[in-house]
Amino acid sequence: MVEITPEIVESALKDVRRGMRLRSSPLIGLGSLRRGGARSEPFDGDAPREHGLRDLLCRLVAEGLAAARGVPARDLLDGRRPDAAVEAALAADFAPGDRDREAWSVLYHRYTAPVPLDVQAIAALTQAPGARNPERQIRRRCVLGFDKLAARLRELEREAAPDAAPGAATVSVPDAGRHNLPPRRNRYIRHEVVLAGVEALLGDARLLTLVGPGGVGKTRLALELARRQLPRWPDGVWFVGLGSVAHGDDLLPAVARVLHLHDGSEPLSLPRLVHRLMGHRMLLVLDNCEQVLEACATLADAILQGCEAVSIVATSRERLNVAGEQLWDVPTLEVPAVEGPAGSPAAVDPEALLHAEAVALFVDRVVEVNHGFRLDARNAADVGRLCRHLEGLPLAIELAAGRMRALSVGDILAQIEDLLGLLTHGAKGMPDRHRTMRAAIGWSHDLLSPPEKAVFARLAVFRGGWSFEAARAVCVGGPIAAGDVLDGLGGLVEQSLVEADVVGDMPRYRFLEPIRQFAVDRLAADGAADGVRDLHLAFFAALAERAEPELTGADQAAWLARLDRDYANLVAAMDHAVAVGDAEGGRAAVPETAHGEGDDPEGGAADGSARVTTGLRLAAAMWRYWDARGNQADGRLRLKRLLAAATADTPDAVRSAALHAAGVLAMIASDEADAVALLEAAADLRRKTEDWQGLGRTLSNLGAIQYRRDDLDEAQRLYAVGLSAARRAGDEWNVTNLLLNMSMVSLQVNDLDAAEAQLTEAIPVFDRMGDVVGMAAARHRLGLLYYRLGDDETATAELRTALAHFEHVGHRYAVAEVRRDLGSLSHVAGNYVAAEREFKRCIEICAAVDNRWVASLALAHLGQVMSDIGRGDEALAHFGHAWKMAVGCGNTHAQGEALNGIARTRLHAGERAEARVVLCRCLSIGTTVRSARVALPWLATAIRFLALDGCLPQAARLYGLYRAAQMRHGWRLPPAQEAELAGVAETLPATPAEDAVTPETELQVALDSLRCRGNQRPSDA
Repeated sequence: MVEITPEIVESALKDVRRGMRLRSSPLIGLGSLRRGGARSEPFDGDAPREHGLRDLLCRLVAEGLAAARGVPARDLLDGRRPDAAVEAALAADFAPGDRDREAWSVLYHRYTAPVPLDVQAIAALTQAPGARNPERQIRRRCVLGFDKLAARLRELEREAAPDAAPGAATVSVPDAGRHNLPPRRNRYIRHEVVLAGVEALLGDARLLTLVGPGGVGKTRLALELARRQLPRWPDGVWFVGLGSVAHGDDLLPAVARVLHLHDGSEPLSLPRLVHRLMGHRMLLVLDNCEQVLEACATLADAILQGCEAVSIVATSRERLNVAGEQLWDVPTLEVPAVEGPAGSPAAVDPEALLHAEAVALFVDRVVEVNHGFRLDARNAADVGRLCRHLEGLPLAIELAAGRMRALSVGDILAQIEDLLGLLTHGAKGMPDRHRTMRAAIGWSHDLLSPPEKAVFARLAVFRGGWSFEAARAVCVGGPIAAGDVLDGLGGLVEQSLVEADVVGDMPRYRFLEPIRQFAVDRLAADGAADGVRDLHLAFFAALAERAEPELTGADQAAWLARLDRDYANLVAAMDHAVAVGDAEGGRAAVPETAHGEGDDPEGGAADGSARVTTGLRLAAAMWRYWDARGNQADGRLRLKRLLAAATADTPDAVRSAALHAAGVLAMIASDEADAVALLEAAADLRRKTEDWQGLGRTLSNLGAIQYRRDDLDEAQRLYAVGLSAARRAGDEWNVTNLLLNMSMVSLQVNDLDAAEAQLTEAIPVFDRMGDVVGMAAARHRLGLLYYRLGDDETATAELRTALAHFEHVGHRYAVAEVRRDLGSLSHVAGNYVAAEREFKRCIEICAAVDNRWVASLALAHLGQVMSDIGRGDEALAHFGHAWKMAVGCGNTHAQGEALNGIARTRLHAGERAEARVVLCRCLSIGTTVRSARVALPWLATAIRFLALDGCLPQAARLYGLYRAAQMRHGWRLPPAQEAELAGVAETLPATPAEDAVTPETELQVALDSLRCRGNQRPSDA
């Protein structure tokens, strides 16, 4: 049998194009050539077969293109055409957006046309609509064409295969094609690697069972495999559909009818059927074995033992469990990675999207019912999202495609929570179980035992998957004992209603979404939804509380990953806690503490206050997770809803923990007003309840807000009071955390010895506790200290170490901060390329986690880099963006940096009047800043402006103030800015150095010098 692959077809077509001999092509041995193909006589000898192969390839390409165009094939085989006709035909082939037509067209015009064209010419003539790289699109169409031509040649080979080996006995069956396989209704879509993998298994095993949930495509895959196997089986490939076989006793008659083995003269028995099959080489396809599983297993075992040349492909929702059985879990179709809500923008290449099997199937089936549909930039993202929601389940995709006669993709996505109501009205002629998604799943559900049905229904409360521990906590109670959960879950996996994966060394389970929605309906029908959801909430509240202390310990990376896996469940639990009624039917309430095994979820539920309390416990324990994952917005929303639902019965300890969590997330999100209100409320409750540990942690965050506001005295006071509370509570972690915060104040006021002492005390404690995040934060601060001490090499090494730790645990907020500081260090060192790279990475991360505070400063610093290297327009754009963002989040430091950058860039451009206005505004902000180091670059710009404006005495005085402050604070300008200032200094008269005590002194002097035209607000900002 000749192997026919797209690569072999490509090689032959290249020889045809070049007019070369085809004797070396493997296709020269095609059976269709030996039998004469479409001719009346077979080809004999190499030369005739070469001509026959050339004719065959040209004819098949012409027929493929002609069919796509809807014209007779002879129109393409008659000879030359005028160039204009060729150009018009090519343009017409590419106009409708039909990939198949384009593929046949490229094959024809590139290889078999009377005057072949090269790829560049075809791309130019077709103008490849919508393609960014037209030549690449043409080459892709070539590849698709090779696949199609190879498939057509394989079909011809099957038709031309000999009926049977000489002398072999034959089963008394119709000899037309030696099979009873139904014709394809439409194109089969699976990647070739999947089909080849399944086919290879059948070569190694005589019983191959294709298992999977209803609608995953087991029958279609079995039929496609059977068609590919036709040449291998002289006595045929026979399909036995068991969908209507309700009892095991009816199995043998069904098989006998297909094989024409029973004439009624003798009773039919299994030994007699096996005897009749002995000596034959055939493949049996037993479809839908699950409802007569034992009978199918018995039949398969008997055939394997008694008929050595008969093989079986079975489809079932669970294994036959026969010796020698090879299993293949039929996978869902590949789906694209397109996220976001329906209609939201996404950069999606429609051409690339079609490489995903699910999208290719959807588009193919939509075109059947809506001929005008085309996948394009407008709908591609939503098509990708829909295929992801449908989890690549072929039946679901085909049913959704059928809805496209009357609905848009967006309309379907809007109803995605009602998949079972949406996915109905399958094609006529299909089995009833495949005409709706509900029927397909119900077919499997009806085969479950009562305990399995009960477990199946209760598992509906999970979102995104679950562990066995979670399943036991939620399912045990009422009629379900602990042992029923293990057996029931195992049975559901065996019957393909639950997917099982191994995460690490632990199994994890999940429903495909249509099956989950079916289970939700079953749970509502059972009347136990309220109690089961209560157990679900209680379990995940306990999980979050177990995780909270671990998120500052040695295993924090593992716990973050665990919360990642269960985040959908945690969200569902919090949603349930504030729901007036059950989200999917029925009123719900949640107990304050978790049920133990054996508690009855069908019993009375606790009141709404207890349910909200449990939800608050869960959410309060989650804030570190939300911070680490940069998902502060979701955390704030959920805490706000739960706090609003709290009642007078909510315990103070629970309420204060939730207020604290909401306040910290508000601070991280740069909403300082909300953060202060929430944290002060939490502090009041914690003082009232004498919760010294909680109070210390709340005061630490209030101090951090004052630090941001440059009120360093108040920040230090709050840190000191918080440190006292933490020591009183024996809270070693927060004592160390407060030392870390105090080191930042010490750095700002230039007390480097104090900063070093505080960090030296903190680092060993974090190391001993195994707190990776705390250690990384300390290393970050240590890097800043070494920078201030002038040791750039050690500073960079410490920052890189901190970055590695933060990236290890996925703490994107902190990663952004470290990258910003690495950018600043590179900028001061004159490495503008590295500075630009780090600032841009910082800004990208900030955009993903909505960190406007850090992003606004990084944007201003990026603008300074652009200004230093002469890219003034880009610099101004970055400064403008930074200003708007900084005003929105209240970051005065970033506001000043942006205005200073605008002023410098205007000075570079010779726009002195505009620069004066902007600089006045910058210095006005500077007089409110308590950190001299922050304001020094602004002072340098003022000195340069005054010198250029001829105010040399004022500039000289400011320069003396600047140098004194620079020496105190160890401040350095980037090389370009330092060179600018040095050039100005050479023109200034000598003045005695002044030892300015505060930044306000220096900046107020500068501002007074500039206010000759009044203090104006810049239009640029």
